[in-house]
Amino acid sequence: MSKKRILLLYPLLCLLLTFSMAVPVFAQPPPTPHSFYGTVTIDGAPATAGTVIDARGTGVFTAVPPYNPITTTVEGEYGSSSPLGPWLVVQGYIDEGTPIGFYVNNVQAQLYDVAAQASSDTYAFHSGTFTELNLIVGTPPAQYTLMVASTAGGSVTNPGEGTFTRNAGTEVTLVAQADAGYEFLNWTGAVSTVADVNATSTTITMNGNYSITANFAEIGITYDLTVASTAGGSVTTPGEGIFTRNAGTEVTLVAQADAGYEFLNWTGAVSTVADVNAASTTITMNGNYSITANFKGAFDPWIYDTNGDGELSKAETLVAIADYNADTITKNDVLAVVILYFLSP
Repeated sequence: MSKKRILLLYPLLCLLLTFSMAVPVFAQPPPTPHSFYGTVTIDGAPATAGTVIDARGTGVFTAVPPYNPITTTVEGEYGSSSPLGPWLVVQGYIDEGTPIGFYVNNVQAQLYDVAAQASSDTYAFHSGTFTELNLIVGTPPAQYTLMVASTAGGSVTNPGEGTFTRNAGTEVTLVAQADAGYEFLNWTGAVSTVADVNATSTTITMNGNYSITANFAEIGITYDLTVASTAGGSVTTPGEGIFTRNAGTEVTLVAQADAGYEFLNWTGAVSTVADVNAASTTITMNGNYSITANFKGAFDPWIYDTNGDGELSKAETLVAIADYNADTITKNDVLAVVILYFLSP
């Protein structure tokens, strides 16, 4: 090749070399993204719709809506657990384990990993993963504990059994699974916020600390409940007599006093009666039981005025207190005696 031709090609070669050095060349495509969804709270309250959430870290592609950042459309939530999304998508040329920071309206959030039940300031990038990650800015919401257990014959598959911590107001899904030869009966314990205590799959709203149990029983086993009452009243629910119920069934008990009488208590096989001193309560059928509703006539505190002097002495009042401790008179009865004692001259 002539010297003249080489001199003509030299500028072109320099231009190509400069261009190749200025444009980065990636030897392989970026890793599969890491997708996120969860709740978002600001100063303890659900974030309003329209809140902007974004993720930042080394190698993370930013400013690629609607994936990162993502704008919330539902109060207190970003992304979705649905396989169809949407999610906050963290993508780019990111090394495995790279710490990712999350920002709510440009303020870095505290993070809560729902599965691990752990808090952190950043979250490690894991290619191809979907993570439920709650974001908290400002004052964090209150948290409550949920204790979950089951009787023999089954288990709680969601959220599992043990102790779980959740933010106040969170709706926790409950799923109970019976073993072969058993059937699910109900949820018992602190069930005031359980949507349906008789459903194997239901929810509980975390407005406090709760302890609940999933109850199971062998299929086909029944027990007898014998109900009676003393003079002065009757049992209106389920009535009086012998009633057959499936094992584990919770039976409502209602006692009604006649005029001039008052309900005293339930006695007999009362180990599974929720409140033996309540006229309306329940009994759980874990065996054959015989119970009695007890009534007594209207209480006259002056029966303790044994010397008939029209006043109650300390000694006479102590007799009434002893009767209360022996469960022969009620709390209201002994209070009436004490009041008369203090009113006595």
